[in-house]
Amino acid sequence: MNLDALKAQHLNARKQKDAAHTAVLGRVIGDVETLAKNKPGTDQAQLIAGVLTDQLAALLREREQLAGLGRDTAQIDLELPVLQNLHTQATEAQRQAQAELSARQLSPEALEGAIREAVTQGAGNIGAVMQFLKTQHDGAYDGKLASETTRRILAEAKSA
Repeated sequence: MNLDALKAQHLNARKQKDAAHTAVLGRVIGDVETLAKNKPGTDQAQLIAGVLTDQLAALLREREQLAGLGRDTAQIDLELPVLQNLHTQATEAQRQAQAELSARQLSPEALEGAIREAVTQGAGNIGAVMQFLKTQHDGAYDGKLASETTRRILAEAKSA
């Protein structure tokens, strides 16, 4: 799910005169665009998921408060399923993206092998090893695990 898809849904909802979808999508798009300006470089899917989570929690709180006061919740009851559906879509899209990322990740054993290869080829410090990993396996390894493994292997190499 991305901002362009949300905007297309918003336009379609406006054309169909679907007030609930139009209202929800308008708020989501506005919040996502604001966050994107305030946090440049942040992944759009993460921004969207965060906005949907926040708005869903706020709408549920608002509904609970209105119901507690005996006030009309009809408008919220129309918008809530729309927001829940969007939240479900965004959560599923994030889950799929994470699964794809995990599928591309080197196993700890393969990562250790790549690090040992870098050291064998002359990488004598963590920066050189990380540069090798970035060149050979960009985006396919866990940086924290790579750093820890590199430190261990370089320490082994120095003590040998």
